[in-house]
Amino acid sequence: MILEAASITLGVAATAAVLARGAFHPRSRMFCPLVSRLHSSEDSHIALTFDDGPTPNVTERVLEILEGHDMPATFFVIGRHAVQHPDLIRRIRDGGHDLGNHSYCHHRHGLFRQGRYWRDQIRRTDDVIAHAIGYRPAWFRPPMGFKSPAIGSAARETGHGIVTWTRRAYDGHHTSSDAIEKRLVGRIEPGDIVLMHDGFEPGRPRDLLPLVDALPRVLESIRQKGLQPSLLQAPSAGRIVRRSDERAT
Repeated sequence: MILEAASITLGVAATAAVLARGAFHPRSRMFCPLVSRLHSSEDSHIALTFDDGPTPNVTERVLEILEGHDMPATFFVIGRHAVQHPDLIRRIRDGGHDLGNHSYCHHRHGLFRQGRYWRDQIRRTDDVIAHAIGYRPAWFRPPMGFKSPAIGSAARETGHGIVTWTRRAYDGHHTSSDAIEKRLVGRIEPGDIVLMHDGFEPGRPRDLLPLVDALPRVLESIRQKGLQPSLLQAPSAGRIVRRSDERAT
């Protein structure tokens, strides 16, 4: 009996570990198809992405730095922020960058909500973006990269591909510019999808200047390595490809 109970306990623990990896690991496809790495005919391409904006006085500075280095990026915006700052949504588009959907509320416990909730989150954010710039984004990034069958189903039903990342600045919490540089400078490799933040979760403000301060050095190191940041385009046959010859319109 003791051995049987121990075996059951180990089995439950192992199952829980597998399910947790499926939900929380950014590259796990257990619950839904997704893309975490850039596939390109040229191996020098990467994708720069920013989450949780737009944020006044921060998103503008990020855009200015990107413009100074002639590098495009994709901004995964939170609907609650976007509806307050449609001018920043247009400025992102006008700067030659693209927009992605990062849910309307970025609720930390949304992982446990059902498909109806997620369809509403995605569609409301799509509506805000479309109202500002006239088109809906092709990509959805779940809050914190967490996944579930309901999230995967909602993304599919609303016509979005799910994209996560391979490398991150870990700037979604309080950090320093030195720490961000150590995580990214010289470490970004061909095919990486890089996650940074130009905003914060609703109701959880924090200092965003460390990313702003570190970004020029990060972009300089990308250029020194001969890497080419490219926009994302709609997935084809389950793969993500670069978009460097055209810009968002």
